[in-house]
Amino acid sequence: MYFAIYAIDKPDQRPARDRLRGAHRRFVRSQTEFPVTVHVAGPLFADDGTTMVGSLMLVEAADLETVRHFVAKIPYLAAQLFERVEIRPYGWSLHPPSGKK
Repeated sequence: MYFAIYAIDKPDQRPARDRLRGAHRRFVRSQTEFPVTVHVAGPLFADDGTTMVGSLMLVEAADLETVRHFVAKIPYLAAQLFERVEIRPYGWSLHPPSGKK
């Protein structure tokens, strides 16, 4: 199954985001603790197009509980950077990863 992870930062979290960005990216790119495949990941921006205000990921996993455990280990979440995190099942209908339906 696919899942969308949508996370919005608490106000004024840019210094924390900058400090944790390397650890966050390393975790997302190379974690092996969870059977989760990250297909898309990146920052969300404010209307100015440059100020990071959150994160979006599209992942593949067997179930929601697996994704919840994965998200709990994301460095940004562990540092309480996020004001809100939503995880929703996602229906990939346009340009799914090759070989996936």
